[in-house]
Amino acid sequence: MSNEEFENLNDINKIEEKILEYQSVVKKLEFKRDRLINQRKEEIEDLLTVMQVKKILIISEQFVYKLITQKKLIAIDMDGLKRIRKKDLIEFMDKHSTFIQ
Repeated sequence: MSNEEFENLNDINKIEEKILEYQSVVKKLEFKRDRLINQRKEEIEDLLTVMQVKKILIISEQFVYKLITQKKLIAIDMDGLKRIRKKDLIEFMDKHSTFIQ
């Protein structure tokens, strides 16, 4: 094997190493991207409408809006549309629950 052929083989090995290195980086980035997408999906699924809160609490729609206006129930205002995080509803329920014995 000539020196030139040997150098070409070394170059090919270096190129293969770089390709494997870049593939590893790409896989890590894809994993991070997928994790962020799933996190955003969970956050979106975690939002409740006023109607859903009304059904959960068995109260009127107007009363849900009153709780939001009084800042007793935290809501996200999206250009007039109210959304309530599940965790905020749970906190509200825990805070305003009484146990009857």
